[in-house]
Amino acid sequence: MANSEQKIANILVPVDYSATSKVALDYAVAIAKKFHAKVTVMHGFGLPADWVISDPRFHKNIEEIETENYAKLEEVIRPYKAVGYEDSADALVIEKLVVLGMWVEKIAEATEKGEYDLVVMGTKGVSGLDEVIFGSVAGQVAEAVHCPTLAVPAEAEFKGIKQILYATNFDERDIVVIDELLEFAHSFDADIICLHVNTDKDKLAKDLNQLTSLEEQFWFTPFSKLQFELVQGQSVEKGIDRYIHENQPNIIAVLPQERSFLENLFHSSISRKMAYHSKLPVLILKSKLKNMKVK
Repeated sequence: MANSEQKIANILVPVDYSATSKVALDYAVAIAKKFHAKVTVMHGFGLPADWVISDPRFHKNIEEIETENYAKLEEVIRPYKAVGYEDSADALVIEKLVVLGMWVEKIAEATEKGEYDLVVMGTKGVSGLDEVIFGSVAGQVAEAVHCPTLAVPAEAEFKGIKQILYATNFDERDIVVIDELLEFAHSFDADIICLHVNTDKDKLAKDLNQLTSLEEQFWFTPFSKLQFELVQGQSVEKGIDRYIHENQPNIIAVLPQERSFLENLFHSSISRKMAYHSKLPVLILKSKLKNMKVK
């Protein structure tokens, strides 16, 4: 178990005023209620290329844009004004932030300093996860930040978190990740399914032994809350997709490897197309997940 005192205390939600942003905010608020966390909704904007800094109207125009966006963000958060934390009489703390310029880099810097513990961001698109997330601004954020990102597809709908699917390829960090996912799941009374897809019958016995060894590390955890399953499939993607279709988990957790984040995600055990078509949020894990702890 992690010993850090850090927890999910601050959640950042970048918004573009779309319906997709609204869905992402629904997820962020649901998580904040459980963890008694603060939510910050943020909008970033750029400037027209023909604006000249020396023009006396430059700063006035920026101020006007900022004022306009703060007003828009106020409308975004208005429906959540009456939301309170669970097991508390306190109202949800939700703040507004408008930033100018390279806002993706600013988010990355803020998460590196520990200002945010989780980024929740909507994704838009019509085909695979690579186009929906990683060909988008959301993909830039997910790769740049220093904390986990929950990427919420446009067609997702928050209906609670009762089952989290973690697809494992027997990474050396599995124990730490599962341990911390258990803490996250505990606040929702959710189950975790650790799934491995075997695509080579000749390696079936080896995969079973590895999955059993991983399961034995959690002998103290009730079976009802943590299960380890192995399925066979022609491809990992098809195996995961079939499992999703049959079991309907609420979130898929992804653990990137050390090499290129995008390269790994495109060629690892998570299908960029299957995950998207399941309409499920994808929790893109980062090292900071090790420090998450319920308040």
